[in-house]
Amino acid sequence: MLTLTPSFGMYAAAARIQGAQLLSVPLRPGAGFALDANAVLARCTPAVKLVFLCSPNNPTGNLLSEAVILAIADALAGRALVVVDEAYIEFAGRESLAREVQRRPQLAVLRTLSKAHGLAGARCGALIADPEVIALLRKVIAPYAVPQLAIEALLRLLEPAALLAVGERIALLRAERSRMLAALAQLPRVTRVWPSDANFLLAQFSDATAALERAREARLLVRDARAYPGLPQSLRITVGTAAQNEQLLEAWR
Repeated sequence: MLTLTPSFGMYAAAARIQGAQLLSVPLRPGAGFALDANAVLARCTPAVKLVFLCSPNNPTGNLLSEAVILAIADALAGRALVVVDEAYIEFAGRESLAREVQRRPQLAVLRTLSKAHGLAGARCGALIADPEVIALLRKVIAPYAVPQLAIEALLRLLEPAALLAVGERIALLRAERSRMLAALAQLPRVTRVWPSDANFLLAQFSDATAALERAREARLLVRDARAYPGLPQSLRITVGTAAQNEQLLEAWR
């Protein structure tokens, strides 16, 4: 199984549980954590059967190039399944790659209601893939995999009024994301902040430990991203309400 770093945590854990060998390919920090198609394909030996890509990526927040993803999928046709995790796609303003699955049976797309729809506790998502892939997974999936209460919550969230409300919240979040990006870049303790297509921002600090402590003192939590390869002194900041965001900025001024 091949995965892209720095978004490696859950994929790696699942692979190790199954006893699968894990290969990773670093994204390109100097190019905004871009996907390197040549590097991916160079690592795809005949033994590689699954390639996981996350777009927008976590914790860097960037969209991966659609053209590069499709080029990788085309190069691996008949050899491996390319799985694109689109957990944060609603925040990106880009159409899902699910539209390509019918033409590319070697491509699969993961979607979830955990992020934009706020249903994280239900652990409810979907796989969009070729019928043969779905048929294979049906043989190993647990019976009654989705609880009835989760189904009922899902159906309510997919009603027209609920979808309209989600769209409004996403618009507000994207506006706050832009404001936070500009504000963080002006803070003396922040050495770099990367643009994001997700519901969070990745920022590098002169002293991430001190920044974490200041956030905790303000009763706000941010994600420590320093364990990810190539992200020294970096924290992942979820975009909250305007008041929460301002409270965090004040703690770091």
